Amino acid sequence: MSSPVIKAVFGPGGELARRLDRYKPRDGQIRMATCVDEILDKPGVLLVEAGTGVGKTFAYLVPLLARELRVLVSTSTKALQDQLFTKDLPFVFALLHQKPDFMVLKGFGNYLCLHKYESLCEECGYKSGQTEIKGMEEARGDPQKRALCRRVEKLIKHEQERFKRGEPIGTFCDLSLSFSADERKDLTCSSEECQSCFKRNCEHAALDCYPRLARQQAARARVVVVNHQLLFCSLAIENLTEPCHIPGLLPHPQVIVLDEAHDLPEQGRKFMARHAGEETIKAIERGLTQLLDSGTLEVSREVALAPCRQCLTAYTALASYLYDRHDRHDRHDRDRKNHDAREDCQISFMQAFFSDYRASPAAKTWQSCHKRDGRFLELFDKLMTALQNLNNQLTDFYERDANAIDGLLKQAEQHIEVLEDLCKLARRLEREDGCFFLPENSQGAAPAAPVRPELGLVSFTRKQCTFTLQPLEIDHAFREFAANCALYGMPLVLTSATLTAGGGSFAKIRRDLGLVTSREQMAGFQAAGLQRTGSQKTGSQRAGSQAAGPQRTALKAAGSQRAGAQADAFTVRECLVASPFDYPRNALRWILPNPPV
Repeated sequence: MSSPVIKAVFGPGGELARRLDRYKPRDGQIRMATCVDEILDKPGVLLVEAGTGVGKTFAYLVPLLARELRVLVSTSTKALQDQLFTKDLPFVFALLHQKPDFMVLKGFGNYLCLHKYESLCEECGYKSGQTEIKGMEEARGDPQKRALCRRVEKLIKHEQERFKRGEPIGTFCDLSLSFSADERKDLTCSSEECQSCFKRNCEHAALDCYPRLARQQAARARVVVVNHQLLFCSLAIENLTEPCHIPGLLPHPQVIVLDEAHDLPEQGRKFMARHAGEETIKAIERGLTQLLDSGTLEVSREVALAPCRQCLTAYTALASYLYDRHDRHDRHDRDRKNHDAREDCQISFMQAFFSDYRASPAAKTWQSCHKRDGRFLELFDKLMTALQNLNNQLTDFYERDANAIDGLLKQAEQHIEVLEDLCKLARRLEREDGCFFLPENSQGAAPAAPVRPELGLVSFTRKQCTFTLQPLEIDHAFREFAANCALYGMPLVLTSATLTAGGGSFAKIRRDLGLVTSREQMAGFQAAGLQRTGSQKTGSQRAGSQAAGPQRTALKAAGSQRAGAQADAFTVRECLVASPFDYPRNALRWILPNPPV
């Protein structure tokens, strides 16, 4: 698309001026649209900060849709998703005289699983078309579940009518629109569970599986809108090995737009985290129960489910101990502040690993003010033993029926891996002084804390607990994603109203996302005030520099070469567009920086 087309849409007397009353051309919007158009000719990464009132959504949609490209748009908030779906996308398609072809795609946990719905109907004795009669005592099962089944049946009929009418955009029984989170637990499945069903030749997998129908339409749609959570979850599942072929989202998008990109680092850390908790064990237990009910597993129910129940018992014992211990630590402050006991708590794994995790200022070394919690380690060891028994049992079942057990076995192995990595992290931190308590050196200054690749967390209530390993940095992973996108010629557009910090510099967001290219391209950073010296390194290089020994040195050199190759694999362009609003003149309220006391 040429710049005359942009002027024909955004310029004076253009399409927007004819369709919108009181429309005034904005130089910032035209400039952003031009930058987006240019990145399509020379694929790379485009960072755009467009202040409030610029109209950034139209600025990136018009160039992309005018070229009839397949686009994946990722947002951070539901509000922007709704705005794109209900207002912006229909308007821009009409503006360009094109047939609307877009949809909003959500995670597997939002769509009805017909297999689970049929199991729920069988469990509560609900039959299609059944009406609840007051005082009916012979009906078995929970009446609330029967009422839930009745609501789902109405939703299915509504969806079928939509398909018969030929409506191009269906919700595919999106339960998030009218069902609570607790109700969705019994009616939806995760991507791992759906994959297991597919391997077990589920009767709905090939024809009317709603999560898969939604993804099939996404593969055909020109524009697919998702959120950052779903994007990062999908990338985490595939380890970012093939980000240009995003599984379950859009098979071959030609361009990716990350709107509200300022939230990417936080969302990436959150949704690239690894979890181990009771929910995974319960999911494995449900999967085994389904295999027992279908006759796939020829073993007694008690024997098959015993390891799962041992794991759940171990988790409950851990949660109860942590809750009581945390309650004892917290009771004094709670009584003093007259607060009630919290039902849910979250602490670092190191706080669970050690009985006294509050460092003493008088301590000379970190180890001298910490003592391992023997009771926690005893309960944790019991949990690991139970998980290993479960893994051994699933391995035995896998030899009998690989397709049926594959997904469950992977869940168990990943579960154990998270807990083992947590233990390795705790022991490594224990060996190194200055990890949590930083004693002063002879000059009175605290030594620099080493950078940690992951943070261990424990969330618990009185009866449940979940362990989490959350990455502190996503720069290396996102840089690999950007490099692979460039390898396949896929432009990547990141935009937000708040991408820069400190005088209009993109330095921070580029560091957080690993969008650091060659030294020639770093000249813009230095001009903006970011001083980079030879001692400053990327996240992967910092981690490698802490290791000792020839093997780690070789790994560090290999990582540096790989990072350099990725850095040169793509270019980063920047576009800073100020808001057209005159805030000093139009402000309704002023807040003084130093109000009088």
